[in-house]
Amino acid sequence: MSLALLQMPKTKAFFGGLRADDGCSLLYADGSAIEPHVCAYYSRDTSMLKLYKNGAAPNDIYIFFGSSTPQYGEMFKNLGYNPDAPTKEAIKAVKAACPTERGVCKKIILGCNYGMGPDKLQAELSLAGFNVSLHDAKIMHAAYWEFFGGIKAFGRSLKDEWKRNGGYILGPRGEPICIPKPYVYWDEDLQKEVKIDYTKDIVNRFVQRGGHDVHMRFIYLLNTFRLERNIPMTPFHCDWHDSSTWQVPNEYVDEAKILYIDAAKELNNQLAWDVTIKYDPKVGTTLADFLED
Repeated sequence: MSLALLQMPKTKAFFGGLRADDGCSLLYADGSAIEPHVCAYYSRDTSMLKLYKNGAAPNDIYIFFGSSTPQYGEMFKNLGYNPDAPTKEAIKAVKAACPTERGVCKKIILGCNYGMGPDKLQAELSLAGFNVSLHDAKIMHAAYWEFFGGIKAFGRSLKDEWKRNGGYILGPRGEPICIPKPYVYWDEDLQKEVKIDYTKDIVNRFVQRGGHDVHMRFIYLLNTFRLERNIPMTPFHCDWHDSSTWQVPNEYVDEAKILYIDAAKELNNQLAWDVTIKYDPKVGTTLADFLED
């Protein structure tokens, strides 16, 4: 089922056909920003910790980054957004007034996480329908790595570890993450040599592994508590990205919601981090009920 869903478009029409049995509901929870939390904890980047450290005000990473750029900083400020003291109203105002600018910032962040350079970023932005010049792409690329300098330093330390180990780094649980050495090949279509370097996204590889490790621990705790409390819930799609969906008889929904909350609490007790992973359970009858508009 997991492979099938990964190949299907995330549309309400399709996911509406994936429904609970009669007399049952689906209980869904998505780990909120697990990978950024993992990145903040391990990199100790000051900007990431402002976003995700315990006690931080609710924020939006794309608007937060955009406020540091010369292109969008003044624009977001004029809409009432203060990166040091964000409010829900200001974040909502920027999202409503600047969807294109926020979209550009999102692409910049995701692209830099995968090790893209300015040229590649500008091409990806164009493909996504964002008209950003190469000049501006270079400025925003530099702004990203200045703003998230701690992530860059963390990447250098991982790269040094990779070199020392001869091709692998250790993940958050101490398991090896193998990364091939860079290589060059001749591209017949481009008629030039092309270099492939998988170490460019070494931080992303570490963080993705760590995020999934955290999510698997949450699922383990959820299942352990389910068995201890004799709650008749069954996996519906329990490991999909950072979410877990279980089917539960309607009369057990309230108990099952408490189960999710307790599993998340125990997860954070075991991690003992200064960032908190959150799972907010939601109830529905089909997977479509949990898709964002």
